[in-house]
This record gives sequence, C-alpha cells and structure tokens, in this order.
Amino acid sequence: MLFDSIANAKVELEPFEHIYIENVFLRSYYDELLANLPPDNIYQKTPYENRLMIDVKELTTGFWNYAREWVFGDDFRDLVCDKFNITEPVVSHLRLIRDSSDYSIQVHTDLPSKLVSLLFYLPHDTSMLDFGTSIYTPKLTTLN
Repeated sequence: MLFDSIANAKVELEPFEHIYIENVFLRSYYDELLANLPPDNIYQKTPYENRLMIDVKELTTGFWNYAREWVFGDDFRDLVCDKFNITEPVVSHLRLIRDSSDYSIQVHTDLPSKLVSLLFYLPHDTSMLDFGTSIYTPKLTTLN
C-alpha cells in the first residue's frame, strides 16, 4: 500500500515539490507499528527541548529489522528518488521522533543536504488532527 500510495501521489509544485498522503499504511501494519514503538526511556535527548529521538538501527526486534529492510532497500529508495527526479546517490536514515506537547519549531527551510524528508505521523487516535507539519509559501517582500 505504501509503495502504491507514493507511486500514485501527485507531486505538488508549490511552495516546493511535495506529496501528501493519508492512511499510507495498511491498518494491520499500522497497528503493529504502534504496538512496536519503543517506550520513552529508550529514546535519547536531542538538542531541541521537548524532543526525543532514536535511530531505528538501534532497534533489533523482528518488526524493526523488517522495517529497515524496506526503508533501506533499493526499491523504496528508487521509488522516492524517481518520484522527485533525484539522480544523485542518496543516504537513507530512519529515525523515530517523539515531540512533547511543549515542543514547537519556528518556520524554517530544511538543510540543503536533505534531498527528501519523509514524515510519517503515528497517532493512536484522531485527537491531534490539528498537529503536524505546516507548509508555508514564502512571504513576498518589496525592496525600497
């Protein structure tokens, strides 16, 4: 389902190339993913207050071994690169991030070294529908 969703998603061009997909995982896989999220005490602190992170390479259960196989596999990489016409070599990373309710980040551009960022939000229910990533159009300024 994930591969088909990405393959069939329309690339939006404004304010930059991106795709937006809802319900990207099969429900059974999503439930398994939620059940296999590590407890808070496994995550490490980041330079950002109220944000925790773990590199999935550190998780060694069968579920995460399988997740790493497809995320770091050639088929997934090629699918995403083809979607955005990326021809140069890429390095993939897979991290789980936990933001507390006090976490926020200012409007910003991402690092130039990041060719593509895939964000998958993993809520347990619909109580946080208003949260997530916002995409902004650059503000037009005039020079005097």
